[in-house]
Formats: sequence, structure tokens, C-alpha cells
Amino acid sequence: MAYDLSNMGIDMNDPSTWHIDVEKLSDAQKDRFAGTKRFLSHHFGKEFADIAGSSITGGRTTAKRRKLEGNFAGFHSRISPVITGSHAKSFYDDPRDRIPSDLRDQDGSVAAEHCCDRCQLMTGTLEGVRSLVSPEGYQHFTCDQVRKEADISGCPCCELVRRMMAHCATCCESAMGNGVIRVWGVSEEDKTADGHPFRPSPRLEALKVRMPLDPLRNPEGKSHHDHEIGVIAFQESPAASYVVGRRPDKTLTPDLTQQLRKWFDDCQDGHDGHDSCPRRFSPVLPTRVVDIGDHDGSPYHLRINQSGTRGQYVALSYCWGGDQPYKTTTSNLDSYAREIDPAIFPKTLSDAIKVCRAIGMRYIWIDALCIVQDDQEDKAREIGQMGKIYKDATLTIMAASAKNVYGGFLEDTKMDAPEAKLPFHLGPDSFGAVFLRSPFNEHAYFLDEEPIFKRAWTLQEMLLSARIIMFDSYQVTLKCGRKRFWPAMPTYLHPESRLNSVTGNFSRTLEEFHLEALAKKYREQSFVLKEHDAAGFDIHTSQFSTQCRVWAAVMAEYSRRDLAVLDDRHPALAGITEELQSAWGGEFVAGFWKDSLLQHLGWVGGVGADEQYAGKKWERRLEGPSWSWMSHPSSVSVDPVAITDVEILGCEVELKYPDQPFGPVKWGSLALEARTMPLSALKTKSQFRPNIDPVWKRVSAILPVGTDGITLDFPERGLPEGELKAMILGVTFSSNEDFSLVCLVLRRLECDTYERIGVATVNLTFNGDPEALTNQAKREVVVIE
Repeated sequence: MAYDLSNMGIDMNDPSTWHIDVEKLSDAQKDRFAGTKRFLSHHFGKEFADIAGSSITGGRTTAKRRKLEGNFAGFHSRISPVITGSHAKSFYDDPRDRIPSDLRDQDGSVAAEHCCDRCQLMTGTLEGVRSLVSPEGYQHFTCDQVRKEADISGCPCCELVRRMMAHCATCCESAMGNGVIRVWGVSEEDKTADGHPFRPSPRLEALKVRMPLDPLRNPEGKSHHDHEIGVIAFQESPAASYVVGRRPDKTLTPDLTQQLRKWFDDCQDGHDGHDSCPRRFSPVLPTRVVDIGDHDGSPYHLRINQSGTRGQYVALSYCWGGDQPYKTTTSNLDSYAREIDPAIFPKTLSDAIKVCRAIGMRYIWIDALCIVQDDQEDKAREIGQMGKIYKDATLTIMAASAKNVYGGFLEDTKMDAPEAKLPFHLGPDSFGAVFLRSPFNEHAYFLDEEPIFKRAWTLQEMLLSARIIMFDSYQVTLKCGRKRFWPAMPTYLHPESRLNSVTGNFSRTLEEFHLEALAKKYREQSFVLKEHDAAGFDIHTSQFSTQCRVWAAVMAEYSRRDLAVLDDRHPALAGITEELQSAWGGEFVAGFWKDSLLQHLGWVGGVGADEQYAGKKWERRLEGPSWSWMSHPSSVSVDPVAITDVEILGCEVELKYPDQPFGPVKWGSLALEARTMPLSALKTKSQFRPNIDPVWKRVSAILPVGTDGITLDFPERGLPEGELKAMILGVTFSSNEDFSLVCLVLRRLECDTYERIGVATVNLTFNGDPEALTNQAKREVVVIE
């Protein structure tokens, strides 16, 4: 490699002409000088770099020194395009790099010029990338130098390494300050023969960063500890051919389309770990589907299935966001059956059809078009079939980021927040850009904020679907029997949600399963907790009924989602309950499974002062019994009761529509034999001690210690006048030493019946005497309406 620097008074063949008084340079120029020397060492050898360095630091005339100082930036630009970017326009000029990230509170844009020379040379030179696959690896700074560089220059890459040391318990305690950090490239396969380690088949997946440890300062006596940093690039970047990872993007590029097709085929054929996924089959098509033809330009029409025709189809899950002027009605049904003008399709529907084309699917079910919206008989019949429609669909497209049918979901990608941007050597004077992703998912985004996760209807659409392609605000994710909302492309950016963290206090209860598979797996398990000693009991283990956990999670997740039409509250849950009943059996009453009714009866949900449900603020419960969470216009949570001595004597409900067993309930009565006491008895400050012996199995031996308080169903009303009782429901566990007593708070009505007005939670501890409260509770029959 040769450079013509004669116009700067520098002869590349005569190092004696290289003279700069380093002491007179600014700090920035000194940093550039140090970086240039390292660059010279990489390209011309260490001997040349040492000669040039010593020569540059020698004395020189003032005029010559000024001339060289004045041209230093230009010299550096010519000798090291990697660092200044003068020959890497595509590297620096991507406008997306200047857009503030949606994942950070402040400006989250990252720029390569912010990274130090040591980090840039690692990926920006051929020697650097070669060293990443060498046995010795790339020699980075020492641990102390990384911390210093992050503080002084603000190098994002060094800052990431420093955070890794700080977050890792092993490295934080025993990292060797003067030990050198080494970096290796993790690639798909062995390097190729043409000299570039990652061209293009053995693509770079990640950087393995090895932290040196002091063996005397860590318990295991380790000399090092390894971390991995994800390496990503934009799909259309020239560097994308060299690295596996991708910046999140929802555009249907060839790479993304190929990945979706591969997953779709593997999932149906049981390949590549998809053993638990439903196999390829052709179900009976729904009553109507939109036929988009088999190629671009094909006319669309509404296909009406009157003869039990079978075929694969896609179902669309999306937010309406108001009335749909293009919807199918009795007046346009015949014309739609002949042809539908694609121009009438709003953006969300048009995007869904693009996805169908990309993966080779011809039929798509869209509720606004496939249900006759002004025919009440057709509407009731088709809504009753929606659970089966989503269950039988070969694929569900979930337009998670679209607020309404006009928003679309392919062109609204939000910016993510990689930690650093580095140059990537492609060839002589040719560079691409790669980005580094933290292994800690520090800037995770939350699916709960997506519009579709706020709709009640879409819960059953998600749980019943065999496989889902979801387009959220940042990227495309996949869900099936093997994958759980996993990025379609390797972005190393994984979303968080209640569904994979704490739904109803049960970790990953809903997110981890396909409803049909889980229902069948636990078909034989009872809802009722089997008796056993309390010692070592943990509600999160398999000792607690999985079915009980599943329904508690459904209650919590479904209740927090909103509806546009209040009458849809029961129908929007019907698909889930019908599927579970087919596998579990049992009777479903007013939002509960009768076998587990006592476990879930202590649901908690106070309506907030400004809280709205179905478009209005509620000051009273909805139609139905007071003890049912489905009559409550707010989100609820429940810690299932693990131990109870309450006995169900009778349970009656009156359905609003007798032909809909999972439909709305007009009235309900629940007769229980239980321990009750005046509500005022729970306000005692005395301390009590439960017996630690086999009588654990009887609630009579477990009594409260003080009170955690009362949660009213409608807090703004306050405690009503009249006779108020606390009915002991049972004991809940959150850990081996943390358990509570749950009581229903009841108000006496006429005819010796009661209504539920809230829940009292009482913490249980291991000090005091339980006798004081035992004497205040009496066993009686209570009828709640």
C-alpha cells in the first residue's frame, strides 16, 4: 500500500522528513498521532512505525513544524481513512444514525468517530479482523485503560466493555487492572481461503471479549472470564454480507423474506427443532376468505366456501381503530364475491397482503371483510367460530404496531439503540458499518405498549394461533411451538412483556405455550391442590396445579385489555375457554372453572378514579354476579388460594343467551360454607402464630397477624353502611416464608344474601397466639350474589 504525501512535505520513503513536535499538539491531535502510529504498525510493520514515531517527535524548525501541524488532519485522512471516514461515505452518511433512538431517554444516536482508535482498528483494518480469528486474538487495552478511555474520550465501545465488567459479579470483583483484554470473532465456520476472515460465508456473529482475572481474587481460581457482544448491520449495508446480526427493520427485504419462508416451512415440516409444532395440513376453509390470487396483479375477491373446500389460509390480527368503511355488508357482499378493488384496502390490510405474497399464501381471513357486518345472524355465527378460525389458520399475521387499520406496519420501524458503531474493513479504501449490541438487553422494549396488546380480542388470537409472524414497533418476531416471540432476524434485541415476565405472578405462564399443546399436556392434572406438608412448599413449582396457574394468568392478562363494545367481553374470551374445556373438561361458570373456583375467588381489582373501560368510566359493576371478575370493569390480579376449608354448597348462573355456554351472565348465586367474622375483627394489631404441624392442612390452624389492608372493588365509594363481614377464603403462598390469608369482604343484602365489595389480605407471621382470632370466626352458610 502506497500513499503520495509529497504535497505535505513528507516523503514516505524518507522517515527523516517526518517531524512533529508532539508536545505542541492539542490533546485531540495527540490521540490522532497515537492512532496513526498504531495504524502504521498494522500496515507497514512495527519497525517502520517505531522509526516514524521517533522521527516525528524530533526537533524541527518552527516553519516546518507549523506546516506539518497545519496538514496533520489531512495527513491523517490520507494515511488512515478508517479513522476519519474520508473514504467511507457509505459508512458515515446513513441518515438513520442521526435519528435519536426510541429506546433511550436522550439522544441515542451513535457515531464511529466517538470510538477510540484502538476499537476502530479492531474491525476497520484487514490486520484487525485477521487478528480476531487468530489464536492470540485482538489485543485491546488493559482493564484499567478501558475504564480510563471510557471516562476521558467517552468511547462507546470501551464504555460497553466497562459496563460488562461492572455488571458481571466475577469480573467486578476480580478483574486484573493491568491485564490485557483480548477479543476474538465468533463466526459461523472456519475462515475462507481468500484472506478475509469473514468473506462472505463464515460470517461474524459476535465478539468474544476475554477479561483477565486475578486467580487469587475469585473463588474458582479462574484466569479469565468471557463475554459475548452481538455484532449487527443494516440489512442493505455492504457489511451485511460479512456479519450475521441485523439492525431491526421490518422492510420485506430478500434476507427477511428468505428467513420467514425458511421458518414457515421448517415449522410445518417439523425440521430444525420444530418437533412440537403442528404439521402441514389443509383445514376446511372458513365461510369466507379473501382470495388474493397466486401472483402480483391477480384480482382480489371474496371466496365463499359452501362445499367444505380445504386449503391453507392466513388470519390477520389487528386493531380496527373505528368503523371500517370498506367492510362487507349485505349490500356489497355479491360484488365482493366477484372482485374487490385493492385500492379500497387501508394500509394495514395492504401490508398484510404483501406478507402473504412474500411467503406464498393465497387466502387471508380478515374479520371486517369475511363477516357480514350488518347481518346480526351471520355476525353471531362467525364470531362464535373465531376461536376455531385462528386455531386452524396455517399462520397468523399480527400487526402489533398499527394503532388502526390505516396505520400499516411495514414502514414504521422505530430506531433501536446499539451501544457503538465501528468501521468494518471490506477491502482497500472500502468500509462498511457494524454496530455492537450489549449482552444485557439494557434497552429492551415492551410489547405491552403495542396497540394490539391492549385489545381483549387479540389475546385469544395470540394463544390459539399455531404460528405467528408479529410486526411490532421495532422488528419482526416469530412465535410457534418452538419459538416465543423470537426475532426473525438475529438482532440480539429481545422484547419484554408481562407474558414472559410476571403475568399473574406466574413466570412465563402464557408466553411459553401454544394453548392447544399445553391444554393437552396437562389434561390429567387436577385443578385442586393435593394435600401435602407445607414445609418446602413453593407456589411456583410443579406442586401447584399448572391448570390453576394458567387460568390465573388468563384472568390477569385478559382483564387488563380493553374493548370497543362491552357486549364482546364474554365472546372475546370464548375461544380460549372452549379450547381449554375440550382438553380439561369441567364446567365453566361466570369466568371461573368450577373445579378451581375457590382458588381464584379472591381476585383483586380496584377501579381507579379516572379508569375507563369500553370507552366510559364505571361507578358500579357490570351485569352479572358480584363475585365474578367478569362483572368487574377493571383489571384484576389473583394469587390462587393454596389451602382452604371453604365448601361449595351450590352455584347457579343465568345466561343472557342460553345457547351461548361461554356467553354473558345475567345473574349468579354462590352458596358457601365458610368461616366468617365481623370485618372489624381484622383490624386487630395483635400478633399470632400458626401451628407448625400436620394441621397445616386445615385453615383453622392458620390465622392472621394484623392486616395488609382492604382492597375495595370501587375504592371511591368507601366502605358502605350496613353489616360487613370478612369470609375467610384461604391461604396463599408466595415463598416458603411469605404467606397470607385472603378474605372476601361482604355486605349483607336483603333475604340473608350478600354481595362482594372487596378483598382483605392479611399477612401471616410466626409470632404470637392464634387463639384470639380463632374465637371470633364462626362457620356458617353464606350466599353471595
